[in-house]
This record gives sequence, structure tokens and C-alpha cells, in this order.
Amino acid sequence: FPSHDTGMIYAEIDTRIISSSIRMILSINDGTINNRIQIRKTSADAIQLVIFAAGLPSVNVLSANNQSGRFKIAAAYNLNDVSFYVNGVQVSAISSATIPATNRIDFGNSLAGEFFNDHIRAAGISQRRWANAELENLTRL
Repeated sequence: FPSHDTGMIYAEIDTRIISSSIRMILSINDGTINNRIQIRKTSADAIQLVIFAAGLPSVNVLSANNQSGRFKIAAAYNLNDVSFYVNGVQVSAISSATIPATNRIDFGNSLAGEFFNDHIRAAGISQRRWANAELENLTRL
């Protein structure tokens, strides 16, 4: 997995478990918690996009709280250009973001021991920053 600072991450999940802890869906990182791009379920069952660069939070956005169900999630990123979609709807567009260098992929778990323990139907990454229209189509149920 070559390091890059432009790309897209995607996951399709089917959640049935309601949990009071953070559950990692997909993380690309450098083997540390300092540089990472992650999509996860929060302790309130919202879907969250988190980006840390050099140990500092660059992006932290949440979808509405979702108890359970099927979700298609995608985030596209480039320096100062991040878009986050859930089920065909843009949750956030961010025009100020630092993107870390990454070289590792973790599915369903994190370096901090945040396990998803639910259904991941599909997951993927791209080294191309997908256009917002592509993200909308990809995540539409």
C-alpha cells in the first residue's frame, strides 16, 4: 500500500449491534494514531469521519445518529478538499484540511482496539480523489 495524500475510502456496512463504544469500520494510517483517515461508528451510533495529521485533528465530522441498518459510506480527500457521503447524501464538505501520509489499511479494527464486530459488506480505497457526483452515486442505496 503506497503512501499517498489524495484518495477515497469506501465502506458498505450492515449494522445490527447497538453499542456504547466506538467501532472502527475502516482506517488507513501509518501504523500510529498520529496519522490516520478513519470511518467509524461512534458511541452514539453516528457515522464519523476522522482525519489526524501529525497528531493533530484535521477533520472530525458526524452523520446523524443511526441506530442500525445498511449504510454506504465514502470520503474523498485531498489537501483542503474533503467530502463525506452517507447513503447518497453529502454529510460534509471541508475546504481546510491537512491530509497525512499513510501506508497501512485496517478493516474492522484500529490501533486503539476499536473493533467493529458487525457486518462489513464491502470496503475499498482509491488513490484518486473521486468527484462528489461519483461519491453520491457510489453511496446511494
